[in-house]
Amino acid sequence: MATGADLCACFDPRAGAGAWWRLGSAAFLAVNAMVLGLAVNGSEVTAAERFALEAATGCISAGIAMLLGGELVGAAWREMRARRMSLEILFLAGIAASFTASLLSLFRGIGGTYFDVAGLLLLIYSLGREVGRYGQQRVLSQLAVPVGGGAVRVGDRIQVLPGEPVPADGRILRGVALVQDRNLTGESFARPMGAGDFVKAGSFPIDASIWMEATASSAGSEIEQVRALIADRLLRPGRSLEFAQRMLRWFIPTVTAATVATFLWHWQANPWPVALSHAMSVLVISCPCALGFAAPLTVWSAIARLRQTGILCRSGEALERLAEVDTVVFDKTGTLSAPEAYAAALDLEMEWAAQQPLFLRLLATAERASAHPIARAMAPLWDGVEPALLESIKLLPGRGLAATVVDRDLTYKLVIALDADESRHAIAVTIDGRRAATVYLDETLRPALGETIDSLTADRLQLVLATGDGAARAALVPIADQYSRQSPREKLALIDDLNGRGRLVLFLGDGLNDGPAMAASHVGMTVPTASPAIQEVASLLNLNADWRALPVALRIARQAVAALHRNIAVALTYNLVGMAVAATGWLNPVTAALLMTVSSITVILMALNVLNIEVAGEDRVLVD
Repeated sequence: MATGADLCACFDPRAGAGAWWRLGSAAFLAVNAMVLGLAVNGSEVTAAERFALEAATGCISAGIAMLLGGELVGAAWREMRARRMSLEILFLAGIAASFTASLLSLFRGIGGTYFDVAGLLLLIYSLGREVGRYGQQRVLSQLAVPVGGGAVRVGDRIQVLPGEPVPADGRILRGVALVQDRNLTGESFARPMGAGDFVKAGSFPIDASIWMEATASSAGSEIEQVRALIADRLLRPGRSLEFAQRMLRWFIPTVTAATVATFLWHWQANPWPVALSHAMSVLVISCPCALGFAAPLTVWSAIARLRQTGILCRSGEALERLAEVDTVVFDKTGTLSAPEAYAAALDLEMEWAAQQPLFLRLLATAERASAHPIARAMAPLWDGVEPALLESIKLLPGRGLAATVVDRDLTYKLVIALDADESRHAIAVTIDGRRAATVYLDETLRPALGETIDSLTADRLQLVLATGDGAARAALVPIADQYSRQSPREKLALIDDLNGRGRLVLFLGDGLNDGPAMAASHVGMTVPTASPAIQEVASLLNLNADWRALPVALRIARQAVAALHRNIAVALTYNLVGMAVAATGWLNPVTAALLMTVSSITVILMALNVLNIEVAGEDRVLVD
């Protein structure tokens, strides 16, 4: 069995081209088979013409079987050997029955033929399988994107330029730079790194080049291990598949037994075409058309309703899982906070305390001339301040910058660099060799976060914070249950522990380091600034990154799923009652089809009511 690592390494986006070509060809043949079927049943034809048209339809459907039938037969055979009832067995039984009955009718010259139905069933099955496979491979292809530099072997020496991703785990040989690895560790701020420091694949230097020696190959890097963890979790069967298997265990035998019993019962007193007609009535009325409308229409109405609150839901399964959650696990950096740091406090030394306007003017002059991350972080301090004259500026790799500024014929030499004290994220500003001020950096929490947490707590949800940040910055988030300095594996272990205790977890994250935990959770949600791989893994996207929409979305999902279950119950009851009536011979296939149409319209109206769901708290999200 292939592992997630194998799939990440071996995925080829061209692999499915042949399958889509076969599907396109089969769809063309299926349309022609349907046209011939209409010609036979909708017009006056002679016996010879009927035979020719029906034989042609049979040949076309046989061509569809040659194009698509191999996978269905193989899958059905594996399920039968495992003694499992599955969708493949249901499709194969229906297709085989349609072909057999059609061949009997064709060569005996009595009764109808259903070659076109058999071809259409095979096309529907194959299309569904290929769409599902495409969705899975789309996720894996995102995870398999190289981090840069092509293939790297252990011992290779590589120069990494500013802004380029590090291609493999390794140690820095020479050079000093600020290195950002937020996407891997969850750490908010870039860190200065130099000779001897370990850098991870996927991180990148910001302000200077570094020379490094690879200590692992590209495939063996930590980022590839994280991707493999994500892929392995995504490939595990979900609860919805297990539920479908349980349904099929009784639904398939029930329909099969009812159809066969109806045919045998009526065959005792009627010609076999009459018995076959009654049996076909049972099949038509038992066809889960109403179920097919009940689920997707209710789901898509609910998804449209969620979109009004700013939450994009990508599937009906995600909607149902969202309604079931009882625990919410938050990442912090980039999820509950803005991705960029900002200057939270300015602490001027005594000799500059009375000269703050001059200090800000000197700071503004130096920082406006630079696109350095430190300059962006301190922009709120000098915003609107008129600059002085900049004489020179120099980058200090891995630290900050140095500048010479002239103000009113006086020359000042500034050094703006990361503070040597790493207990807090701070910037030290020295002027003419003496410290003038310390600027403390912090993060901006998302709007109304406290209100969101209060609302979720009132709804009796367990809240957990799992972040790569240290305990001090984690404490800024008003969630009692906190886990700090969490690696990707530790976050995954936390989710596995919650799963083992029967909790249904909604994980909110934005970085690749959140991927394994998100894939292992009951359902995942992210924000638009998340990495592409995480946007593929997450089933829900908070388009505005306003978490006040979260409790509203949970309430909508719960009400929508309750409506979904009601609609399915109504549709299923209708099918069972209809099968019983059809088995008595009171319905012909045409009447059965009309009754199925009535039930479908009823389910449509019930599903559309989901668009009118109203929940508490939504007005604040929409107005603000």
